[in-house]
Amino acid sequence: MSGPHDKLVRSVFAQMAHAADELRAVLPPAVVAKLNWTTLALQPGSFVDPTLRASLTDLLYRIETLGGAPLHLYVLFEHLSDAPRDRFIGLRLVRYMVRIWEALLQEQPSLERLPPIIPVVLSQSPKGFAVPAEFSDLLAIEPSLRTVLAPHLLSFRMIVDDLAALSDEDLRRRQMRAAGLVTLLALKHAWDGLGDFLEGWADLLREMLAADPDTVSRFLSYTLDVDGRTSLEEIEKRLVPLLGPDFGELLMTTAQSLRDEGRQEGRQEGRQEGARLSARRMLLRLLEVRFGEVPPRARARVEAADTDELDRWVDRVVTAKTLDEVLS
Repeated sequence: MSGPHDKLVRSVFAQMAHAADELRAVLPPAVVAKLNWTTLALQPGSFVDPTLRASLTDLLYRIETLGGAPLHLYVLFEHLSDAPRDRFIGLRLVRYMVRIWEALLQEQPSLERLPPIIPVVLSQSPKGFAVPAEFSDLLAIEPSLRTVLAPHLLSFRMIVDDLAALSDEDLRRRQMRAAGLVTLLALKHAWDGLGDFLEGWADLLREMLAADPDTVSRFLSYTLDVDGRTSLEEIEKRLVPLLGPDFGELLMTTAQSLRDEGRQEGRQEGRQEGARLSARRMLLRLLEVRFGEVPPRARARVEAADTDELDRWVDRVVTAKTLDEVLS
């Protein structure tokens, strides 16, 4: 997953201090008081469907209660500008929680009970989180039957951190370290043009610069990535006078890293396109040998195919009896 939003979220909230700050801020106080925060740990893997990873990022944490029992906190980050586009995000959460339990049972077949999972949704949508937080609200139940059926139906309430519903002052009142707070502010204003907010965040950036320069660099990369209106020179002009020469040096280092990364990505894309071109030429040659001249429509399909499709079709040429069977 290479999107700028999930890069920032993962780089910051994979650090347990910042994850704990965010979770303490959104979980009910009664729950926060029952958890042993020294045991908070990020768990490996992702449970999101591959086709949705451009719009969803997930982080799974394990924590123990004060009594020593395990509990999991599952954070689903929705980062599409028009999100949440899916009214049934609660259903997705059910699917992902089941996957987590299945993975735990596979790792620990002797488990007698499943650990509870608390689902948390972090929403970046400027339109706000407008879908039901209570899963049972997705069910078509007549009002007169709701109470009668309630004991027999799946029901949970996701915890939603809706950044659009919070002012900057609301976020600043949270007991959070600067890096986590700047991350939430940046996600909230990603669609507004971050350059207009940088000077107002100078106090937080100064704190970050002293505690964790690497996270400042990630934030700068994020700003340059998502805000096409704010240039490197503009950031330098606005912030170096406020934050000093150490910040200016970090800004230059970040810019060089971005240039190097861009060149590396360009080379990788070039290699991928070269591999696709070779596979396409090979497939067309094999089709001509097996079936004669390739019709324009079939040739157009080959020209538009990605590398995986081309590889599958090359394999089929050996056994297929017709051209249509190869490209079916």
